[in-house]
Amino acid sequence: MSDQYEVLRDAIAGSQQPWFADGGIRVPTTTLFPSGEVINLAVTPNRSGGFRVSDDGLGRTAVLDEGVHHMRPGDRRRAEAIAEQSGIRFEGDAFVADDVGAQNLVTAMALVAEASRAWATLMLERSVRHRERALFEVVKDKLERAYSSPMVQPKVAVLGASSSQYDFDFGVKLSDGRIALFEIISPAPPSVAFAHTKFSDVQRAQPDWPREAVVENLNDWPAEALALLSQVTSHVRPASAEWKDLPLMAA
Repeated sequence: MSDQYEVLRDAIAGSQQPWFADGGIRVPTTTLFPSGEVINLAVTPNRSGGFRVSDDGLGRTAVLDEGVHHMRPGDRRRAEAIAEQSGIRFEGDAFVADDVGAQNLVTAMALVAEASRAWATLMLERSVRHRERALFEVVKDKLERAYSSPMVQPKVAVLGASSSQYDFDFGVKLSDGRIALFEIISPAPPSVAFAHTKFSDVQRAQPDWPREAVVENLNDWPAEALALLSQVTSHVRPASAEWKDLPLMAA
């Protein structure tokens, strides 16, 4: 094993250094999963003098860690398509490059790591879209229970003080001519930053309009992000809570 380790170390000179783990050789890459975790690959020597490069199912693990527990047939087909485009295989839950010569190790590792990252990203984006659709329906139901349906309008466009136009998930036309704006926000930094921008700009244009940030679960949010949103919103509302104060907005 030590001889193959030396061959591997020489082949990837200038890259991250390999180490022994679980009876094999692990090599860190510069590729990251959406969580920011480094993708470490398993590199296994074979009898012909080549190497097998695998993510050892880390892409699937990364998706599981984000709460995606069900893999559909279409998800596996996407993984197989990504692997085929890269000239590698999807075997079990792992992306694999077989019988790689020492001179091609750096390229093979880059292909396997990128395939793992791309598939994990697709899986997580699908999960986020599904959760957003479900949350949208929850908010719609809450609003239509609190107000008459004609008062509730999905996808409302509003001008801010800067004359920029922003789309909000829901607008509720109140009896005094104001519009209560509802926006579903995720804890992801880009979502928080854009929500802060749109709420702040509309606040300057329409300071009397209620501005409601809706989140799935307050426990998923860092305190600093909630504090930032609170500066420009009337409330930060968890979707799971009772919104008993909503009818008061119509007064």
